[in-house]
Amino acid sequence: MFHAHIFITFLCRWSPVCLILFLLALLLLGAGIAAMLVALIGIPKTTTATTTATATTTTTTTTTTTTTTTTTTTTTTTTTTTTTTATPLLNITSDADPIFGLCNTTAGSASQFSSIGVSSCQYTSGEEPINALDYDTSTKYVSYGNGGTSSTAGVNTGFYIRPRQYPSLVTSFQFATGSDHNTRDPLTMTLEGTNATGGNLWTLIYNGVTGCATDPGRSAYCPIQSVTNTVYYLNYRVLILAQRGTDNSVQYSEMHLFGYL
Repeated sequence: MFHAHIFITFLCRWSPVCLILFLLALLLLGAGIAAMLVALIGIPKTTTATTTATATTTTTTTTTTTTTTTTTTTTTTTTTTTTTTATPLLNITSDADPIFGLCNTTAGSASQFSSIGVSSCQYTSGEEPINALDYDTSTKYVSYGNGGTSSTAGVNTGFYIRPRQYPSLVTSFQFATGSDHNTRDPLTMTLEGTNATGGNLWTLIYNGVTGCATDPGRSAYCPIQSVTNTVYYLNYRVLILAQRGTDNSVQYSEMHLFGYL
C-alpha cells in the first residue's frame, strides 16, 4: 500500500482532485479490509430488536336465550251412548192358527163353541172365524150371537185361538171393519189368556175399546190399541161386549194380536 501511495502521490502531485479521489479510494479499501476482518474473527453483530406492543381488545357478547314452554292440556271426554234397539212387534196370529168361534161366553167362564149356520150361536158359511186372520179386508167373520135383531145381537161372541208361535206376549191388537153394515162393528171387547188346554182357566188381559168407536169406513183398519201385559200365554180369547147399532149379528174383517215371542 505504501508503494501504491507513493505512486499515486507522484502521479497526482499536480492535481488536487486526483488527491481527493485517491483518499476516497483508500477509505473504501480500508472499509473493505475491516469488513473482511470482522467476517474472519466473528465479531458479534449488533441486533436491534423492535418491539411492537399490540393492544388486543376482546369483546365478549353475552346472548340470553329465553325459552317459553307452552303446556297444552287436552281433556278428552268419552261419552258412551247405549242404543237400545227395540225388538220389532210381531203379528202373533196367522190364518194357519187353530181358531174356534164362540157364543154366549163371558170373561172368566168356560167357552161355548159356535157352528156354521144362520141362527143363534152360529156364523155364516164362508164368513167364518179364520177370515179374521187372513189379512184380507174383503173377507169377514160374521157371528149371529143370540139369534135376534137388536143392539146386543153379537154380544158375548168371539173366538178362541191357539197361535202356532207360542208362548207369546201380547202387547197390542187391531180390528178392521166389515164390507157393509157399520151397525155390526164391534166397539168394546175383552182379551184373555191361558196356558191351560181345552179353553179353560182364563186370565183377563184387557177390557176396553176396540179402537173402532170412530167409524173408519168399510173394510178399513181401526187404530191399534195397546195392552198392558207381562205374561206369556199359549192361548187367547176375544169376546165382543158391544156393537155400533141394531142388527142381527156382529162382524169384522180382521183382528190381529201383536207382541213378542
